[in-house]
Amino acid sequence: MDRKEYNRCVGETIKAKDLGDSPQTLKFCAAAKVCAGKAGSLGEAKQICSLPKEPKATAPRRSPRARVSEHGMRMVFLTSTGCAPCSEAKKQLQDKIDSGEIEVLNVQTSAEAADLAQKHNLYSVPKLLVLDRQGNVFSEIEAFDKAESIEI
Repeated sequence: MDRKEYNRCVGETIKAKDLGDSPQTLKFCAAAKVCAGKAGSLGEAKQICSLPKEPKATAPRRSPRARVSEHGMRMVFLTSTGCAPCSEAKKQLQDKIDSGEIEVLNVQTSAEAADLAQKHNLYSVPKLLVLDRQGNVFSEIEAFDKAESIEI
């Protein structure tokens, strides 16, 4: 069924007398179930629509965005996938990451991280950067004594 036909079906079904004094949301839900073929009758559709809804699965929470200081500075920790030194350094910084003081960005999955690395000629990770308001590197801190090269 194409969209135009589906919309017509839902409109006509909502106006049907079989739905009586049902709340508008129940009318729409039942009409949508019938028109989409998920229910064989309006009675069955009303039963389906009256069932309690299961909570939707939520996406895992990302690490909180790094707090911006009163001076507009923020700290960003650049990492790379499969980087052992990055994992070790991240363990050492975990408290600051959890508190939101440091934001973790992966140069392979984050466009912002890749841009920072390219813009500031950073060829190895892990790196802890202090960024100013405009996103320019104010300070670069070697986060670990061993680094892995990255390709930009």
